[in-house]
Amino acid sequence: MVGEPFVIEESDFKMEYADHNSFDLCFKNTKGDWKLDGYNMKLDTCLKRIMYHRINNKHDHLTIREFFTEVKRMHAELTSLLKSISCE
Repeated sequence: MVGEPFVIEESDFKMEYADHNSFDLCFKNTKGDWKLDGYNMKLDTCLKRIMYHRINNKHDHLTIREFFTEVKRMHAELTSLLKSISCE
């Protein structure tokens, strides 16, 4: 790999390419500092953790139905994004 690893960053998380198709995942804490959540994680694992992190920050209490509705909504958003950038 040449140079620094690439970083995918949003307002609440960042994923830094580690190696062998894996990423180091960080979330912003309440002070605005980055906190490492995990390293050398596959993309699908990162996306699941991001979904759960966002649900946790949005809701204090959920029924199981509300939880799965949120997961389904976020999954649909990600799927739509992936389809829009597909190289096919």
